[in-house]
Amino acid sequence: MNKSFFFSIVVAVVFLLTGIAIAKDNAYDIGLTITFISFFLYPLASISLKNKKWTIIIVHYIISIFILFLLLSSYLLNDRTYHSIFLGAFFCSLFFQILTKYLFATQTSWKTILIVSTFSLIVFIPFQLKYGYDRLGFGIFLWMIINAFVTSKSTSTKLIN
Repeated sequence: MNKSFFFSIVVAVVFLLTGIAIAKDNAYDIGLTITFISFFLYPLASISLKNKKWTIIIVHYIISIFILFLLLSSYLLNDRTYHSIFLGAFFCSLFFQILTKYLFATQTSWKTILIVSTFSLIVFIPFQLKYGYDRLGFGIFLWMIINAFVTSKSTSTKLIN
């Protein structure tokens, strides 16, 4: 396991524990703080920074944060009739993978990008079936793990086809 994937798992676990804590204790203040910290750490944790130009890393970081805030916005717009969290999960994953593919010139195939984006959509089904911050935390945990696996692998080895 490479370092960037390990750090992505740590950030994702923090997100999962945040969702569980909010569901259990209604600790919204701490939850919101940890959510913002995770959003700022995840883009750095998910890529291998070795041998990369700093300008590209900074551009990737800024756009990745914007993509993650779009995912958060899709949650805020979500309700029982308009399932925006599915659209947000799919398109944010798609944009994150495309951004990584082109900025870091990885060999990630379009097939892999579409499969990862589809899995990113599927992980939010339990949350949509029964609302709960623990399910939301678990969905974001899985979303981060799925996307980080492909991103960390492709930015460190360039062998995904």
